[in-house]
Amino acid sequence: KMGKPKTATKPKKAPAKKKAKKATDAEARDRILSYIVAQNRPFSQKLIFENLHGRTTGLGQKKVTDTLNALAAENAIASKTFKKKVVFWAKQEELEVLTPEELKELVASNKQLEKEVRQEQSEVASLQARNKRIEAAPLTTELAQRLQELETRRAEQEQRLGVLEKGTKLDPQKKEKQEALLNRSRKEWKVRKRTFREMSDTFEEQLSGPAFKKLRFELGIETDEDANVDINVSESSKILTRNS
Repeated sequence: KMGKPKTATKPKKAPAKKKAKKATDAEARDRILSYIVAQNRPFSQKLIFENLHGRTTGLGQKKVTDTLNALAAENAIASKTFKKKVVFWAKQEELEVLTPEELKELVASNKQLEKEVRQEQSEVASLQARNKRIEAAPLTTELAQRLQELETRRAEQEQRLGVLEKGTKLDPQKKEKQEALLNRSRKEWKVRKRTFREMSDTFEEQLSGPAFKKLRFELGIETDEDANVDINVSESSKILTRNS
């Protein structure tokens, strides 16, 4: 037997959005008047409606228009018609007027706040850079593995160094190979050091002494002079010379 054909299920309608409760005349008056005074600039009816999100706050276009006209009729706000469009703004004579001393104090306070903002922004940038370094740092397990590798390598090097210090003669070919490797490494070191010095000098010219030292500390920069290392005098070169 053939079954009855299945009827397609109708998609459920999305729940209708609840309309915002209409603002009363008093509510509309208070909100619109407070907004115009606070902004202290000219507005058209359309701008007031859009800026106060009329449809979602219970202020329809008719309510906004009626309220603006009523406020203008009460002389609570000023209005003027320009090319068939009415513009509304706050009455300037009712706004607070600062004395020269108050204005000067306000300007000084604003400059101090701007200075504090710049300091905070600098501190935030420093913390962000520090956070990036922490995120880029290896995990504890990775450090432990790396430490074990270095310990093993150090033991091998110490064993080899002990043999060299006893005066064992090096194979001429091995000695020549090691000297070439040492010279290449030293040359590369000098190139990188010169490049870093040029970059470091550029930063030092832009920053003050303490700020530059702080930057070097935060970036973990250590120069040859800080580590008391002279690339031209190494233990490897002394050993190669002694055992030749």
